[in-house]
Amino acid sequence: DQYGHNSQVVDGIMVTRGTTIPYNKTGRWDWISSGERWLSGMGDLSTFYGGFDLGREFFGSTLTHGDYHSVEITFDPGLQTNCAVYRRDLGYQYSGTGIFYGAAYDISDSLNPRRVNIVFAEDHNIKPADLIWNPDTTGLGGREYLFIMDSDYDPVTAGGYNDTNFGPDADVVWGGWTRVKPGYSFLQEPADLYLYLDKAVGQGDVFQFTPQWTNADTLPHTFQLYQNYPNPFNLVTNIQFYLIRAARVKLEIYNVLGQKVRTLMNGEMEAGEHRLQWDGRNDAGNTQGSGIYFFRISIGDFVKTRKMILLR
Repeated sequence: DQYGHNSQVVDGIMVTRGTTIPYNKTGRWDWISSGERWLSGMGDLSTFYGGFDLGREFFGSTLTHGDYHSVEITFDPGLQTNCAVYRRDLGYQYSGTGIFYGAAYDISDSLNPRRVNIVFAEDHNIKPADLIWNPDTTGLGGREYLFIMDSDYDPVTAGGYNDTNFGPDADVVWGGWTRVKPGYSFLQEPADLYLYLDKAVGQGDVFQFTPQWTNADTLPHTFQLYQNYPNPFNLVTNIQFYLIRAARVKLEIYNVLGQKVRTLMNGEMEAGEHRLQWDGRNDAGNTQGSGIYFFRISIGDFVKTRKMILLR
């Protein structure tokens, strides 16, 4: 093709990489310094640029091309993940169990996010090694490398995640070199970071297009309100519902006292699948406390309520 690729093409459909940044040390994603964001990429070295990249391009990984997946990283002082910690200044020697304030999830199945292990590295020659992932505002960010792994998270065993200190022998999905933006503070505000996988085309890739008829029998015959995800949640949760036809929809949030907290929707919507998000705030924009909440959908005579848990 015009980009110099020799990918196989079948069934008359061709997929090309185009302007996708290549996965190598000179093509890392550059997080520019603009924007209201306390976390940024380490941007002072010509070969790293900062931000995140696939594990195989950072220090290496046991994962193959098809094993990588998109992730969500939550940064929150009220949520803790036990992590294995390695010391860069000691040749990446395992140094014990540390703390990452937040969590990481495999979101390749958005309806069933899977919490995964986190590993990070510290360098005592640059900043005190305190077994806490807390990059600073210096140009190197304290060299607190962050690694998102593929294995399931277990709070009991995660701190002993000591399979290897050699990247090519570990299940690293994403590797990151970040810092705190000057003028901001670490964990200044809770935040979510989404890393979406964009798999580039290689010579071994084959893309098949097989059109299929949609079987009407597999579609819902009634209005549907699905369970929210994630649940429990800390910052934002997703609420999905299905409309068999265009209709006026009212979606509301209530607390355990039966008091309405938030109206997410009150208007006409088209038929099909829909998703709305609740950020744990009321209609006035005030943050709500931890506890049990209910979300209720009303579509004409159809009324359905489900329970969710907010954890601060």
